[in-house]
Amino acid sequence: MDEKLPFLLTLQEYEQRRNRIDLRAPEQRRLQLEEQSHELREGLAQARQELLRGQRQITGAERELEEREEELRQCLGQQALSKKPEAFQALGAKIAQLREKISQSEDSILQELEAQEEKKRDFARLEEETLERIASLEKEIMAQEALLAESEEALRVLEEKIKTFRESIVDAECLSLYDQVRARGVGFPWIVAVAEHRCQGCHIRLSPEQEVFFHQNPHSYSFCEQCGRLLHRPSSRAGTEDGEVEADSA
Repeated sequence: MDEKLPFLLTLQEYEQRRNRIDLRAPEQRRLQLEEQSHELREGLAQARQELLRGQRQITGAERELEEREEELRQCLGQQALSKKPEAFQALGAKIAQLREKISQSEDSILQELEAQEEKKRDFARLEEETLERIASLEKEIMAQEALLAESEEALRVLEEKIKTFRESIVDAECLSLYDQVRARGVGFPWIVAVAEHRCQGCHIRLSPEQEVFFHQNPHSYSFCEQCGRLLHRPSSRAGTEDGEVEADSA
């Protein structure tokens, strides 16, 4: 066990690094940014459609004004040719009504044109700000895609290293024990040292039986009776209590 322990601890460290790689965060952030960009584009498109609707309304009002002006010209021509007083008066009343409607239409169109110009200026500002925001979001999206690609590459490298290390561990029993304790879901680290008579995973004191076991088998291993981690006793080093030191599992 003592000869294989460095391999298992290294394998544990690589697996910890692998678990730290979060592919979901950059992907979720990218999706959020794309959704924000889509909403901005949709809002800009709606504002553009609203502006176009206003322009179409003005165009329709101008067309209606032209029709009334044409009708006025016809009425004036008919009045000039009219020889009957009754017809002349009727045409005069109609001409007066048309002129009133034309005047109202001209005033309304002028107001609408002024309002439309203000809308155009507002839209121009909105478009500029929105396009700048979209450009900023696209840069951030690219950054998240690059981060995701980098994380995927790092994950691939670590997976390869883990595979290589597992293949280098020729002691099938040790590797089986490692996989068993890892599968228990006890939490990282799965392999811990015994220091000051305690498991350095859960920090619970070892039972007297386990203390005797490690005293008689200093290079062997056991499972923590409390948390289930794989325990080992590191090599003795001067100046430590009972020759025990805390394992560097990182």
